[in-house]
Amino acid sequence: MFRYGFHPIVLTLFAIIMLQGCYGYRVQVPDPDPVTEPEREMAHSLFWGLLQIPQDVVAQDCLSNALDEVHITTNFVYAFATVVSLGIWAPLNVEWRCAEKSADDGSDDGEI
Repeated sequence: MFRYGFHPIVLTLFAIIMLQGCYGYRVQVPDPDPVTEPEREMAHSLFWGLLQIPQDVVAQDCLSNALDEVHITTNFVYAFATVVSLGIWAPLNVEWRCAEKSADDGSDDGEI
């Protein structure tokens, strides 16, 4: 019946695998104006979140101590690894951009 073509189930599975995209979450300020290029770090959650490597993702390039945007993503390969390991290993990517130092640096100028 499917002598010269591919079986519809095979085509469907292939399409499902190939059309997988990554998913992610973005946190940003209402009017983003980053002053740095995106920095990235891969993070790993082990044993269903009991251990995280790195424990804290530190944005060392943000001299202003202000973040303009944070984007957390995963992809098909990371999701597949999480499923195959039964959640023991869950990798994801963290990306951030720094914000410009605010004119109000927190110093008290006598105003209430």
